This record gives sequence, C-alpha cells and structure tokens, in this order.
Amino acid sequence: MIQINTSTTVPSSTGLRLRCLAQRIHDLGPAPLFHAMCELAAGGDPLTVFETYGRLPRDLIAAYHGHSLPNNVFLLRPVSS
Repeated sequence: MIQINTSTTVPSSTGLRLRCLAQRIHDLGPAPLFHAMCELAAGGDPLTVFETYGRLPRDLIAAYHGHSLPNNVFLLRPVSS
C-alpha cells in the first residue's frame, strides 16, 4: 500500500506524479473516480489504474456526460390498466 506521507515513504518523483494524477482524476468527475476505485477494489495495480484514468480526456468525458454518476433512485409511476 502506498503511504500518504510522501516525504518518507514514496520517492519524491513518484509522490509528485501521484499528486498530479490525483488532481487529474478528481477533475474528471465522480463517475470516472468511482470506476477507478472499483478497479482498485477488484485488485488492480494502483499505478496502472491511476495512469490509465489520468490520461482520459476530460472534455470528451464531459461532452458525453460521463463525468456524473446516475441517480440511485428511480421514480416509478403506476401502470394503468
């Protein structure tokens, strides 16, 4: 596991890269961040996942509304007979 305290546990270049990737992934929106977290939870290699999601084009994701998560609640209306 990568430690947050980069001054003592992660080489400075890796720490700087992680900071850059964290900002890029955060800027993509909740949905890409959620999907990256799912890949990590499933056992994906953290640096590979971070680099992959960090390369995604923010403008394209936003243009196709891929930045937001769908609603968790679906409204249903009664079926008329």
